[in-house]
Amino acid sequence: MDMNLWLEKAVVAINALPPSKKFELRNLFQGSEWEGLSKGNRITFGKFFKAEVLGGRFENVIFLDRAKNNHSKYQKIEGDTK
Repeated sequence: MDMNLWLEKAVVAINALPPSKKFELRNLFQGSEWEGLSKGNRITFGKFFKAEVLGGRFENVIFLDRAKNNHSKYQKIEGDTK
């Protein structure tokens, strides 16, 4: 799995979201594209994405919390992605 390619796809999808939009990582990808990944790859990329958000890679995304389904919730805020 090419993490950087998936990260680039996420950046494009995030930039298309309106400000203040809350989302889960899987919502940034088409269902068939996301579901085409193995469960292990989805989990690995989810951890990678969360680390990038918490590490400041995205100026316009904040981590909110874990949802009841144990998925991480994020919110787009004003600003541009790097």
